[in-house]
Amino acid sequence: MKFFFSLFWMDPLPDLPTYLKVVCGCFTVGWYGQSVNDGRIVKVMCYYLDGTVNPYMRPMEGITVTVDLDKMEIVGFMDRIAVPMPKANGTDYRGSQQTPPLGPGLKGITAVQPDGPSFNLDGHFVRWANWEFHLGFDVRAGPITSLASILDLEQETFRRVLHRGYMSELFVPYMDLTEEWYY
Repeated sequence: MKFFFSLFWMDPLPDLPTYLKVVCGCFTVGWYGQSVNDGRIVKVMCYYLDGTVNPYMRPMEGITVTVDLDKMEIVGFMDRIAVPMPKANGTDYRGSQQTPPLGPGLKGITAVQPDGPSFNLDGHFVRWANWEFHLGFDVRAGPITSLASILDLEQETFRRVLHRGYMSELFVPYMDLTEEWYY
């Protein structure tokens, strides 16, 4: 933990203290079949902004902080390895900061469906291919798919496969398997 906190006081710059150039974001922890509910646990990843507006380009690798949001306390801390900080040069993605060559200019694109779309909308109800489902939106949860059914060709009827699903709760473990990225 000593190394982690030393990052906040190293290399002070006159315009902004180093600790103000560190931003952290929390990411939900996946569920892998544990029988015990450990509460609302998140992993906190920190990034160093000095020289860039894109925090994801300069992660503070090797450091993992786990927080229980119900208790509002740190329940885990790992300072596993020191990884060199990526350079900030060339990480600004804003259009106003881009310099040529940017590659050839893109030509316009048009999607044409001469026979009409392959889906039907009836209010918030969508019918597409062998599927039908209700699509709703919530300010907090985002897109919500409910009453999803697929056509069962053997029974010649729609079979319900999802009552309600929140896109915000979708979890796909596609990251690196190191401690900092696997959750």
